[in-house]
Amino acid sequence: MSFKNINQIICVGASITDSPWWTWKDYLQIESKLKVINLAVKGCGNEFMINNLILNKNKLNDKTLVVVMFTNIDKFDWFVEKDKFIELQDEKHKPINFSNQNGFWCTGSWFPKDKKIFKDTFYSEDYFVVKTIQQILILEQLKKIYNFELILTFDSPIWTYTEQEINHIVTDIKKYNKNENLLLKSCLSKIWKNLLDKKYIKISNKSLIGYCIKNQIPWQNETHGAHPSPISHYKWYKDILLPEAKKYISIDETLCYEDKLQSMEKIWQKKY
Repeated sequence: MSFKNINQIICVGASITDSPWWTWKDYLQIESKLKVINLAVKGCGNEFMINNLILNKNKLNDKTLVVVMFTNIDKFDWFVEKDKFIELQDEKHKPINFSNQNGFWCTGSWFPKDKKIFKDTFYSEDYFVVKTIQQILILEQLKKIYNFELILTFDSPIWTYTEQEINHIVTDIKKYNKNENLLLKSCLSKIWKNLLDKKYIKISNKSLIGYCIKNQIPWQNETHGAHPSPISHYKWYKDILLPEAKKYISIDETLCYEDKLQSMEKIWQKKY
């Protein structure tokens, strides 16, 4: 098989991608032996991911493979400036700087302080689904502009469950029984869905957490919540991500790192 001359990989995602243990991005780096630029940020949503990728546009070219792991729709990336930016510097989750005067305040699906006012007054699940669809369309346009190769994955069945619902499934797996892609059936989202490539719609069992639940492998624990274990990441990487990555890059599958993998698993299992 012939490959494009890919010489670097950019990995984009949230905390499931950027965890204290090995995740899919680490296995991709080890087996591809390529430079990996990690743009994953804990607590961020899809809007931040795309803005961060644009901020790093100088790294995008036809020798780059961009691998994005989108997350749930109910994460609010709020762009804050000046006084509000300064005020939030004392928060547990500080704004992620885009300059010394502004940045994105990313708090996952938690809506603290002024975000709670927004949620109580203006939040629409349907519209947040549309915003996520729009980020996918922007991502595809960026691919055309900068001519990079793209693999888009998902950390959970984002068209079926919000992050808040995933967090409840952690404590009651019986709640994992909603109609697939239910979030794409509301007024606005069912219109915007028609603009999506079909491969980005039926993603439940290909998403990381969806894959883990289907195959009954660890994806949550008491300490880390809904964050799959390093071994679960490895199995998903081998079964789902690797076949896509091999379309663009050469992979050394002869490597053996079982001992290191087990040590990573102990980090995930450790209770605090």
